[in-house]
Amino acid sequence: MFKEKVEFFFFNFFSFWIKLFGLKFARKIGKLLGTVLFYVLPIRKSTVLKNLAFAFPQKTKSELKSLAKKNYQSILITFFEFMYVPVSSKNEIMKLGDFENLPLINEISESNKGTILFSAHFGNWELGAIALGILIKKKLYVLAKKQSNTFVNNWLTKAREVHGNKMIWLGPSIRNIIEVLKSAGVVGIVADQRGPIDSPRINFFGRPTAFPIGSATIAAKTNANIIFLVIARKDDLSYEIIYEKVDNEKLSNETDKRALEINQLYANFIEKVVEQNPEQYFWMHNLWKY
Repeated sequence: MFKEKVEFFFFNFFSFWIKLFGLKFARKIGKLLGTVLFYVLPIRKSTVLKNLAFAFPQKTKSELKSLAKKNYQSILITFFEFMYVPVSSKNEIMKLGDFENLPLINEISESNKGTILFSAHFGNWELGAIALGILIKKKLYVLAKKQSNTFVNNWLTKAREVHGNKMIWLGPSIRNIIEVLKSAGVVGIVADQRGPIDSPRINFFGRPTAFPIGSATIAAKTNANIIFLVIARKDDLSYEIIYEKVDNEKLSNETDKRALEINQLYANFIEKVVEQNPEQYFWMHNLWKY
């Protein structure tokens, strides 16, 4: 409990200053601390460099190191931007990017079928979920794993739900996803981290990769609308939504095969967007551990 309180103290410390000085400050401190961490306290640096070398074997060591530093900066910017969410209005969120007037939003809002939005740890996935929740004329349910630190988890939950989204936690409550989809609801899922060792492998950057299969299986069983999307950071630090719809008619009728096809299409989509902006992907998890 003491360790959790100490962790939350530092978490709350940064949150306080970001609330006080605003979004521009959040981005500057994020980039600065990302650089400091890369050189001074290189948490998971070896994992980042290993993953980048696997994904981009054509790049030199110097290029990979430069890309890794940009990756630290991007992740810290994402983290500190999200800390600004609890004190931001819906209008402020909408001003962060060109989100409105997307045909996608009306399609999701007006569909009489359930919709699963498969996103990824790319750009600012937290802001993406919040922006979509504001735009879609239905409640957005977001699947997530609870943090081990109770204080941090409570803060994150409030921030994620502040503009109307609703959390669904991994575990027994995952059955709620099926209920939401059956009622033509919308579920957001980020399922691109390493799956269990017995997960069926798909191809990701030319390597056999274990993606979690559970969400794809739910999509396969419910015949829900499937949309892959990310919120990408542009050079001016604004955001854009990049998305791709899945044609369910082209998928197998066999559930297990259909789920594997969904995961492969999902991996293909992520690979395409990551190749355009590799520094924006979360390379810190040991994706190719086995």
